[in-house]
Amino acid sequence: MSKITIYVTGSWKNRSKIKNIMEEIESWGHNIAVDWTKHQEKGGARQYAEEDIKGLKECDCLIYCIDSNHSRGKNFELGYITALGKSVVIYTIPSGENDSIVPSTGMSYIDSLIDKECIFIRAKLYPILDSINELRLWLDNLEIKLLLSKTRQKQMEGYLTV
Repeated sequence: MSKITIYVTGSWKNRSKIKNIMEEIESWGHNIAVDWTKHQEKGGARQYAEEDIKGLKECDCLIYCIDSNHSRGKNFELGYITALGKSVVIYTIPSGENDSIVPSTGMSYIDSLIDKECIFIRAKLYPILDSINELRLWLDNLEIKLLLSKTRQKQMEGYLTV
């Protein structure tokens, strides 16, 4: 099967966990569009932005990682990929603490993260996953859908040239 190219976005403060997620995805045979975790904190902003936009255009889907850190960059990437009409999944990064209920809000950990995100996330327009196994299954299903779509497109091209 042809593997897919994935853009993984998340907060700069959590780049080590994001890098681990990217490595896990690569171990499944998929490609990472841009490894922004290697970028330097200062300098090269224009080059990084151009690289990120190129990666968004070339990827098959976006994994939007949410945690307790705010990030303007990932919100831009979500809007851009949404405008391109590509698949998106929300993946919640475990905090490492008791993730069941946040005492100050009375909400579940995941709901408290979603509540702090942009409107696209709060509206629950995309699937929200909270385990690496769910993420792998989602990617496997997307890979099949993309393969079927490409097969149908080739069949239609064959019918139109006859």
